[in-house]
Amino acid sequence: MHAFAIYRESELTNDQFIELVASGKPLHLCGCRIRGEVDLSHRSLPGRIICEGCIFDSTVLTIETRFGSTVHFTHCKFQGGIDSTAAHVEGALQLNGSFFAVAETVTETERWPDDIIAPATPSQRAGFGHMKIAGSLDMDETVVDGTLELEGTVVEGSLRLRGAQIAGRLVARCCEVRGECDLDALSVPAATGQPLNERKQTRVGGDCIFSSSKLGGHVTLSGASIEGHVRFISSQVEGWVIMRPVDVSVDVDTGFPALLPRVGRPLKGGVAFWRGAINFSYATVKGTVLLSGAELHGSLRLDSAEVKQDVWLYYTDVGSSPFP
Repeated sequence: MHAFAIYRESELTNDQFIELVASGKPLHLCGCRIRGEVDLSHRSLPGRIICEGCIFDSTVLTIETRFGSTVHFTHCKFQGGIDSTAAHVEGALQLNGSFFAVAETVTETERWPDDIIAPATPSQRAGFGHMKIAGSLDMDETVVDGTLELEGTVVEGSLRLRGAQIAGRLVARCCEVRGECDLDALSVPAATGQPLNERKQTRVGGDCIFSSSKLGGHVTLSGASIEGHVRFISSQVEGWVIMRPVDVSVDVDTGFPALLPRVGRPLKGGVAFWRGAINFSYATVKGTVLLSGAELHGSLRLDSAEVKQDVWLYYTDVGSSPFP
């Protein structure tokens, strides 16, 4: 087994970085700066890659790249965006705490109707569409200054976006997640030592789209602030869909948020709110759809949806009728 090549607080050119990664040896970069466009597309990279707190000055391209092991780009800054379309990862993809500086140019007056999505150019998105990830995709507390694209991606583990800040849209149409899909800032592990009322609220500046997707576990959007529509049109959800506010009660015995309002320690923060519609048309949900303490400015659509258990609307304000 090869030992890690370790670089700390070094400055590398794009060619130097590409050479290190392409060598196939395990690589660990900490606090490094990589200058110039990094193009690793259409390569097979068997070695493990760990980048912590690194800055990439330009675009990073890993289109159709095959990674032979878990990949870590944690707390990194991608100042020119990233495009990993159709890449394969034989392990987990860890991106938590990273910043993707891409520019969203679609204005409020240019919103596309229903489930039609205006195409985004590589410079306008963090592109992780059509990927195959053998483990989990971890994007907790990431910041995306534009669109986050996960369309058509297959994740064998869970998808985590807890406390993520997405300025544009979250596009996850036709994706398949075998584990849980978690956008719930309240579920950040207690091991972090971060109090519940100080954890970052998950924010999406545009639409949150999971239409035509297969989601193998629970989908949690509790405490999320979503400026656009939430769509699960024609999706299949094996577990529950849970939307609760940040200020739900916390069980005094367990320290976990209570499923329903009960006596406990109140959390600071406002109710979860969605400015657009929530659409479950033609969706199949094998668990329960739970909205507790939410404020919807638009409609809740359940036309031709099949919910195997219940639809619960506790202390929820809906802009228009949920039933057609």
